[in-house]
Order: sequence, then C-alpha cells, then structure tokens
Amino acid sequence: MDYAQEAGRVMDTASARGAAYCDVRFERTRSERAEVRNGDVSGLADERSDGYGIRALVDGAWGFAASNGFADAELDVAADRAVAAARAAASIATRRIGSIPRDRYVDTFTTVVERDPRDIPLGDRIARSPSAGRGSISGGPRSSSSPRSARKSRKRSSRAGAG
Repeated sequence: MDYAQEAGRVMDTASARGAAYCDVRFERTRSERAEVRNGDVSGLADERSDGYGIRALVDGAWGFAASNGFADAELDVAADRAVAAARAAASIATRRIGSIPRDRYVDTFTTVVERDPRDIPLGDRIARSPSAGRGSISGGPRSSSSPRSARKSRKRSSRAGAG
C-alpha cells in the first residue's frame, strides 16, 4: 500500500487553503467471515474497505475530515473540509491549543502471526469451526460459530504547510 501521490495531493491542497500543518492516514481493511450453524454454512462474507482521515491545523485549531473517495476532486474536497473545520474552530476558540509537531517520528509495527488465516483454505477454516459437523437433532442442542479473519494496513504522511 503506497499512497504517496494521494498524500501529496491532500497535503498540497490543505497547504494551499492555509493549513500550517496537515497529516493524512490511509487505511485498508480486508475481512472474511464464514457463519456456520448446526454444521451448515449459512453465510459467507469477504469485505474490503479503503479510506483516509485528514487532520489540518489552522491558527492553532485542529480540523478533521474523512473520506473513501480517491479521485483527485474527492481528495481536494476532503482536504478542504478539514481546513474549513480547523478555520471554524479557530474562529470561536478562546485559546490556541494546536501547534506544529516539532519532532519527527518514524516507526514500523508488525503483528507477529504464526500463520496467516488467509493461508488456510476457507473449507479447512469452516471444518475447524466449533459447530462444523454438528447438525441439529430435533429438540437437541444447536450450535453456531463465525470464524473471522481481518487484516488492516495503514500509511500516514504529514507536512508543515503555508500557515
């Protein structure tokens, strides 16, 4: 996941609109879910979500906006909203609480996983679920389970701007 071009556009737009500082965080989530009831698969879902959040600093006040639109115009609108929110907050603030971060912080975090659930075939995951192979018996106990897996990746960029 490399959103360098989109991050640059968001930060350029925020800076052009008067933000002294802007950062943007992109997030991609992918999740799978299999629902098993009484030994039968009753539902499958494979979902993906992409989006981003923008934080802008104008006159010592923060503004925020979020979107899932990645076209240039949508990136510009989201950056405009973050700057407008910061400007509105600055117009009513009795004191300034925001400042441009001085220190640069670069880090990477990776969750250690022995085996990625997506490397296990879906049929095997369903077969290993607690209710697999347990059909209901009239009047007997019923069971259900929903094996899930999810993966999130994030990328954050920031820049001091015009303000």
